[in-house]
Amino acid sequence: MSSVSDFMAKRSQFEILAEVLELCRKPTMRTRIRYKTNMSYSGMQKFIEHLQKLELLKLANDAKKYVTTEKGLEFVRKYDGLQDLLK
Repeated sequence: MSSVSDFMAKRSQFEILAEVLELCRKPTMRTRIRYKTNMSYSGMQKFIEHLQKLELLKLANDAKKYVTTEKGLEFVRKYDGLQDLLK
């Protein structure tokens, strides 16, 4: 059975979503997202696809980079607010 410290050390899906959206405030390539979030390629792809379906992330004008949408920025603001409440 895992301990409480093990549980707290792992990132939740919300933490990862917020991390990707924060990173993509400026147009960002997939490779940078992968390395900055320390995810596997397939895991990162699933998160990007999920964020796009939710309209939180979109392809930038050059179609090689991803950028956070206004809806995604709202998610980050609310996530940060919740984090502040838990401190």
